[in-house]
Parts: sequence; structure tokens; C-alpha cells
Amino acid sequence: LHSINYAKENSTRFLVAIEKTHTRFRKFEKGAALENLPNLLPVHDHAVSWAANYLDQKMVDEFILMYPNPNPKPKDLNKRWHAMPFFGFMIDCLKAGGRIVMRTNEKFYADEAAHFMGEEWKLQTMVNKIFPSSLPNHKTLFEKKYLERGQTCYEIIGVLQ
Repeated sequence: LHSINYAKENSTRFLVAIEKTHTRFRKFEKGAALENLPNLLPVHDHAVSWAANYLDQKMVDEFILMYPNPNPKPKDLNKRWHAMPFFGFMIDCLKAGGRIVMRTNEKFYADEAAHFMGEEWKLQTMVNKIFPSSLPNHKTLFEKKYLERGQTCYEIIGVLQ
């Protein structure tokens, strides 16, 4: 949902949308084909593998991580996007002023990601709350589900200076 809408609303930007799971990718691929968006490349792959093979330094305007798996157990910190060495690779790929945007329904994840982006990765960081009243403006089906349940969601943005 987010990738298709983003590509429609930003026709001058090229979007690579990566989905790892087979079922979700097939649904996404069908929806993208119906929209016929030349600025959207649906990719069925593991995001880290794909990026490591196809991205270079200073070529990306924005990374968007929608509802990443927070791996809530303390022992799984190394599996969270913001704590992975790969996050440094993403920063290296950003152009000056580039952004990394994450969205989650988990407050602990939002707080931790904001801390890592600012303190560990030295990005200018901001956190926005997304309240259930903003439901018509949801970005993903996950976000819609959480907002319908009355949960607050979070958007964490890190900007490379």
C-alpha cells in the first residue's frame, strides 16, 4: 500500500520497494502491476542482501522502513535495524540531507531507534506521534490495523547533515 501510493504521489522519484515474504510480495506485485507505475520497482528479496549488491555510496535520497520487526527481547537488539552494522551502510548510501524514516507501533522501539539515530549514528533525529484520529492518512495496512485498535504509532526520522 505505501509503496504504490508513494510512487503515485511522487512520480518524479524512483522507488525500490523490497518485500521478503512470498505471500506479501505476490500481493504487492499484483497491485503494482495494476497501477503500471514506471517509477516503482517491486523486488522480492531480503533488503540487506539486495542493498549490499545494488547500492553505492551517496546515491539514495531516503530509506523508508515501514513497521520493521522490533525483536523485543533484549538479547535481540542486534537484529533491530537501528542497531545493525547495516544501518551504517545505509547512512553511507545517503546523499547529503538524505533521510532514514522508520515507522512502528512500539514505543520502546521508537525511543530506542531515535536514541541510536541521534547518539550512535549522529543523525539529526525527530520522532512524530501518529494518533488514531489520523487513521484516514495511514501509510500501511499494519498502521491502519494498529490505529483502528486505538494505538499510537510513531515515525522516527534521521537526517544526514
